[in-house]
Amino acid sequence: MFTKALLIKFIMITAVLWIVLGWFYGISFTNILITSVFLTGFAYVLDVYILPRIGNVFALISDLVVAWAVIWIVGSIFYPLANLGTISLIAAIIITVGEMFFHPYMERKFDDEHEPSREENKRQYKGNLQTEFAEDMDIKTAAQAKEKDVNMIKSEKRNENDPSREKRQYKGNLQTEFAEDMDIKTAAQAKEKDVNMIKSEKRNKNDPSREERQYKGNLQTEFAEDMDIKTAAQAKQKDVNIIKSKKRKVNRSRRK
Repeated sequence: MFTKALLIKFIMITAVLWIVLGWFYGISFTNILITSVFLTGFAYVLDVYILPRIGNVFALISDLVVAWAVIWIVGSIFYPLANLGTISLIAAIIITVGEMFFHPYMERKFDDEHEPSREENKRQYKGNLQTEFAEDMDIKTAAQAKEKDVNMIKSEKRNENDPSREKRQYKGNLQTEFAEDMDIKTAAQAKEKDVNMIKSEKRNKNDPSREERQYKGNLQTEFAEDMDIKTAAQAKQKDVNIIKSKKRKVNRSRRK
């Protein structure tokens, strides 16, 4: 699964050990390869199983400790040196610096390997949710149908016991239908009124003088209404004066 990553890690560790142990301390390439195999195996286990769980920082610390311990132990067996602990620490630090660049590659590789299974889990989870939702809807629909049948049966029984109930129910349905028809008519009238207003605005835009004529017509209508009100007030005042005049004549005739 991680063959390419394992090969890259092995080459990196071998190159570091070859520079540190081979160039500076004359360790044979065979011993370097043996150390690289052991160290690569332990580091591979850390990168695959430990890195995703503990994070990059703690994984780097673990790599440093493991590299230092493996180089020291294998070196004490195959190439015992005087300052092997210090040499192992230097090599482990350089390897850990390389691991800082290698770990992001391993994390991307791990995500790519597990991405299909994650997508499959998401699709399966969505499918389960849809199935459960459909089952709930079927249960609700069946419950509503059953409740409707029960209500119909109860209504029929009430109608049998009370014959006038059916008539009242029929009248109620007629009233409901009439109210709905009235609402539809009212909405249609309101819509027609809005359409007429829009048409009138468009006409006024196309014919500027139309708005002036309409304004003058409104003024004339208001003036006519004011005149009607004044005429009615004058007629009422005239009637009042006639009544008062008659009362005065009656009072004079009584005095005489």
